[in-house]
Amino acid sequence: FRILLDRHPMLSTRFPLHATKPIQQRTDPTVMDCAWSDLSQCTMNERDAAARKAHEAPFDLETSAAVRFRVFSEDGTTPSTVLFTMHHIICDGWSVEVLRQELHTILNALVSGNKPQLKPEKHSYFDHAREEQELLRSPEGAANFAYWQENLADPPHPITLPAQDHPRPPTLTLAGL
Repeated sequence: FRILLDRHPMLSTRFPLHATKPIQQRTDPTVMDCAWSDLSQCTMNERDAAARKAHEAPFDLETSAAVRFRVFSEDGTTPSTVLFTMHHIICDGWSVEVLRQELHTILNALVSGNKPQLKPEKHSYFDHAREEQELLRSPEGAANFAYWQENLADPPHPITLPAQDHPRPPTLTLAGL
């Protein structure tokens, strides 16, 4: 799993509070949340419950990375299932598929006794974030910002549509969204 963590720094990132706001901070990539579970004495329902519990456990984003690995064994010695759980703060749907494919490639290579052959990354999240910050500090970024500030300053009034499910309150709120 370390190959994946080294390749994608966001997987080794935590979000401690700094003056009441979260900041992004890379953790030591050699320390990861990875655990092995021997499920050889468990029923199928107990195995499912163990996987569900591992997946649904909350993240402590202030002190730990927003990713964890769980390896389950059905015979006590051989890995049979790898559970790779990430908090949505570090990954979107597109990235999940990239990570799934890379993890599959890494595990297949290692099981075969080979070195994983992954395509070089063209662009990292940190490259993208740096480029966005540079753009925002540039004259073009200032012009873009001014454009959207002007165009979003007076949003259009909401359209009132007939509601069939229940009466709408007289004052619209965003409660429940």
